[in-house]
Amino acid sequence: MFVGVSASGDSLPVRQRPTGLISPSKVAAMSTPGRIVSVEFVDADTGYVIGRSDLPVGQLPESFDPDTTVQLGEDSWVVERADPVTAAEFVTAGRLTLTLRRLVQVPLSEILYSLPTICSVLPAVGRPGGSGERLELLEDDWRQVELVSRSLLAEVETEFSAIRRIYEEHAHRDPEGRVFAFDKIHVRSIVSLAESLPWSRLRTLLPASQPPYEGVGFRGHPDIAVGSFVRPDDGGWWWYGLRDEDLVSVLGLHIGSDRGPLPVASVEPILRAFDLMVVDWCQCAAVDADGLANYPLEPGR
Repeated sequence: MFVGVSASGDSLPVRQRPTGLISPSKVAAMSTPGRIVSVEFVDADTGYVIGRSDLPVGQLPESFDPDTTVQLGEDSWVVERADPVTAAEFVTAGRLTLTLRRLVQVPLSEILYSLPTICSVLPAVGRPGGSGERLELLEDDWRQVELVSRSLLAEVETEFSAIRRIYEEHAHRDPEGRVFAFDKIHVRSIVSLAESLPWSRLRTLLPASQPPYEGVGFRGHPDIAVGSFVRPDDGGWWWYGLRDEDLVSVLGLHIGSDRGPLPVASVEPILRAFDLMVVDWCQCAAVDADGLANYPLEPGR
């Protein structure tokens, strides 16, 4: 399912989060074949019902994330609220109310971005399995500082070149020369790890977490990233990532409001153990274990 903003004139960068329609097996488990759900669409601005439709359950997602878009006629609308929220609930009830807000088309030339780059793919999300704490990120913060295999340095430099062009050609600056926005953004698609990291070894090098964290969540979304893990560190830094059983595919660092120095004591052993480097994409900075004393580097502006 795509999450994005409709724009006129050209297309905006759109990121995907792997979700899906209800699988046939789940449909069969929840209902008889051909089960219909009566869907009512409500305008969030006016509170008026703007449409009704009877839809087969197989055409509806398992849940409606905030910012999911739907098309009604020629207009695009964003889902602000779903009642009930999950497929199990609205299939059983046979009804679904979606509160929508119309997406206003904005000329692409008028859109400004707060960051020069974002990651192209967001993780799949699902219902949390418990009531533990979570690390809450903005979607744009996903993988902005991450650990990357040193063998991928050439690919990293290619991404840096594209980001530097954003700074040089598309940055908006105040009278003092400070960047405050960009009229274009670079969407990264690089795979950060040449090989998956073994969780059984990585977890022995990460700081202990008490109490345990449920995973990574995104602001405005009640769910957490599937397969995500979180470990807090010194100075307001957070380790996070994605794993499938013993295979870690993403390992990132997030700095909280404390903004302390990089926790070198825990970062350095991990860099050396797996031949990695810390990459700060917005700063166009990459540093390996031998260069940690120089982090943070000067932005590549």
